[in-house]
Amino acid sequence: MVNSSLKNSFQIGDVRRLGYLSWSKMQLFKKDRNLFYQVYIEGQDQFRTKYLELGKTLAKALEGDEQILEQDPMLRYIKAIMPAYDKPEYKMDTVVEGVPIRFVPDTFNSRTKAFREYKSGKLWTPSMANKHGQMKFYATGIYYKYGVLLNHCYLDWAKTEEDEKTGELYLTGDVTSFKVEIKMRDIILTAGEMVKTWKEIQEFLKFVGIKQ
Repeated sequence: MVNSSLKNSFQIGDVRRLGYLSWSKMQLFKKDRNLFYQVYIEGQDQFRTKYLELGKTLAKALEGDEQILEQDPMLRYIKAIMPAYDKPEYKMDTVVEGVPIRFVPDTFNSRTKAFREYKSGKLWTPSMANKHGQMKFYATGIYYKYGVLLNHCYLDWAKTEEDEKTGELYLTGDVTSFKVEIKMRDIILTAGEMVKTWKEIQEFLKFVGIKQ
């Protein structure tokens, strides 16, 4: 439940972002409703760890940010070897069982509807990739938007290490691709989770006095 101090000091931020469910929004709401309030209602910036900052930089490089690519030869190399489709950072909207959702795969195949997600970090395994809910969230969105049931997708990991002396993170240049299996059961369960979370968000918004 949101802190009473937050409720009493409420100021509306960009409430337009509350009009749809995204993976990040769903995860933050389930993890910390106070932080959800601060980010999606008050409009505060979410704290980013050095791992998130590196991931953001990698994402911009893979989108083709020339300034970042010019400054870092390792990012240029990773961009050159990273598997990619024809639509980078492709934003899509659809409705899943009455729930408006938005999803933005890192790279999307406009012909086959396949997608891939890029991750940095010190450790990813096949098991971790297959259990990562974001992949099922996007596959569910694609199923409802295009009627295409993907039997798999890919999580591509740009391996990250940490300098023992400085604590700085750096990309090693190794890229590993994990095949993530998708089944109809995953679509059904994920759609159910979307409906449940969306209902809880609407109840939460009523509690803090937000009219949608």
